[in-house]
Amino acid sequence: MEHFKALRAFVSAAGRGEPDWADRRLSFQLAQCLPDLEFANAILQLRSEAGRLKELNQYLAAYIPRRRAIERMKELAPTNGCGGKPAGL
Repeated sequence: MEHFKALRAFVSAAGRGEPDWADRRLSFQLAQCLPDLEFANAILQLRSEAGRLKELNQYLAAYIPRRRAIERMKELAPTNGCGGKPAGL
């Protein structure tokens, strides 16, 4: 849930509202906000809800820090600041 809430700060979820956290197919609601459509399609093809949520959590755990670094660099670039290169990029 924490990763998904962090994702919504970067990705527009306009018109989707808050997901129903008690829904047995929560992964389908969460996948609607993913920026990587190929990954979203791949996890939605999994047969296990627990598997989908596990894969989604792993993806977001790696994606959120990279996205934060990108946003920081976008803020610093116009000011000719030195943002430092984030790990993994």
